[in-house]
Amino acid sequence: MIAVTTAALLAGCGGGGKAKLTTLPTTSTATSASPTPPASAAIAQIRQNWSQFFDGSTSASDRIRLLENGDKFKKVVDSLGGSSLAKQVKARVKRVKLTGPTTASVTYTILLGGNPVLANLRGRAVLVDGVWKVGEASVCGLAKLEGVAPAACSAK
Repeated sequence: MIAVTTAALLAGCGGGGKAKLTTLPTTSTATSASPTPPASAAIAQIRQNWSQFFDGSTSASDRIRLLENGDKFKKVVDSLGGSSLAKQVKARVKRVKLTGPTTASVTYTILLGGNPVLANLRGRAVLVDGVWKVGEASVCGLAKLEGVAPAACSAK
């Protein structure tokens, strides 16, 4: 279990390759002070960005952009590199529920080599500047499963 959690954290915070970041057009309503994307588009973006973030082939710079307060985790992301185990990690998003105009709960499974290893994990997505990002609490939660959280997690 520890090796899997480490691989998931490595995949979530390191790696290589190119990834396409998805941003949503925003719409304004007369009753809303900040623009929010339509629900179906938001859910689709959350699914895509969440999967990209945990994909072992996604570059470190793209992961930083897909993570809430990603710059706080830059040192961790850069130091973890791309182990062969981490490159086999992916996430499958099972459920996304919008919980507010800028927050969503995400239920997901970590896959290693295509096989589920951590099932039905709960995480949080947050809308930042028109992009739905993996909530930093989700990454910190995975790190806590390992027993050692990055300094960026305790700085919250």
